[in-house]
Amino acid sequence: MRLLLVALGGALAWGQPPAVRTILDASCVACHNTQMAQGKLRLDTGAAVSPTIAASMLERITTADRGLRMPPGITLPAPEIETIRTWAASLTAAKVDFVHDVQPILKASCYGCHSGGQPKAQLRLDAKAVAKRVITPGDSASSRLIHRVEGQGNEKRMPLSGAPLTGAQIATLRAWIDSGAVWPAEADIPGAAIEKHWSYQKPLKPAAPQVKNTARVRNPIDAFVLARLEKQGLTFSPEASKETLIRRLSLDLTGLPPSPKDVADFLADTRPNAYALLVDRLLASQHFGERWARPWLDLARYADTNG
Repeated sequence: MRLLLVALGGALAWGQPPAVRTILDASCVACHNTQMAQGKLRLDTGAAVSPTIAASMLERITTADRGLRMPPGITLPAPEIETIRTWAASLTAAKVDFVHDVQPILKASCYGCHSGGQPKAQLRLDAKAVAKRVITPGDSASSRLIHRVEGQGNEKRMPLSGAPLTGAQIATLRAWIDSGAVWPAEADIPGAAIEKHWSYQKPLKPAAPQVKNTARVRNPIDAFVLARLEKQGLTFSPEASKETLIRRLSLDLTGLPPSPKDVADFLADTRPNAYALLVDRLLASQHFGERWARPWLDLARYADTNG
């Protein structure tokens, strides 16, 4: 039965046999068509009628409440009700298989953007653990996957590129979700995850690497630099003179060369942390703020000009 409905039901909107099509055209399509889909339900030719919709139709057709009975003001003949009942039961019995029926649709229309380690919108449809974000098992009407492939609301229909899904394909997805969205383990990707951009990852302090020439390491940064150099058979350059150090540091942090007095004071400072103190003093200088604000002012096209 499942194979018959999948093979033939595409063109018949989930297996609507001619007798059912005749009933729908005569009693339902007037209110449930492309131009006037009351209750957001279409029952015209080509509409996707899932097992859930068919069961709801049967309930409204047979209810004793005249205010809820469909079609309004009409009671369908018993043979027609029985035809609808048989059809709804056949749809419910037709289980959609993920591997044979659903996965081919996803592969053809969705995997191009929503698979692998860096999918668009951080959504993978090739892995159950991630795809469940847009699938509500047992309720296709609430599943965002259906909303997007149908182009509901003001959002663009998916897929953005390529042909949209056919009514039969959407009906297949709806039926699969309504029947519980069973996703077998052999068709899943265990441990699948989304690779986060580095800016969204929590910073972790790495351990400093081991180096051969530990005498040249004064801080953890030296260890990382020296480890890379040693890997290439290199080592640090000779240490620069204090005159060179203060000039490099001043130009880098403030954009200005050091004054003769600054150089003399630094040369006379014999404290072990003299360099660190120099860094602190330059960082506290207003020239440091001016130096690093300038690129942003340039980007903002700031200028003290008139005309």
